[in-house]
Amino acid sequence: MAEIVLGVGTSHSPMLSIPGELWNEYGAEDHERADLAYPPDGRVLTYDEGVRHVDASIRAKVGTTAEFVAQFARCREALGALADEFTRAKPDVVVIVSDDQEEWFFDSLMPMFAVFCVF
Repeated sequence: MAEIVLGVGTSHSPMLSIPGELWNEYGAEDHERADLAYPPDGRVLTYDEGVRHVDASIRAKVGTTAEFVAQFARCREALGALADEFTRAKPDVVVIVSDDQEEWFFDSLMPMFAVFCVF
């Protein structure tokens, strides 16, 4: 009988792989977009409209490059801790529930479920 040995959840944000020094550059294109969805209701607005729409506490979280670098370091440290736990668990099978986001599959062939195997 199978035994679940570990359960993990994590974001798939680009901020987990893009160094903090580049976060301002990465986010700069948002200023030009008119189709950004904002919390809590998913309203689609331009960047400037969205800045006015969100709560002041969210606006206050915009940081400096130094803060972004530190935040990226904390993200990488947390991912390292997850990797260590994964290594200790030594799973025979890994099940990942994820949204492909049109990286491998597209609307013309979008399976409800897909199985990927590595041996």
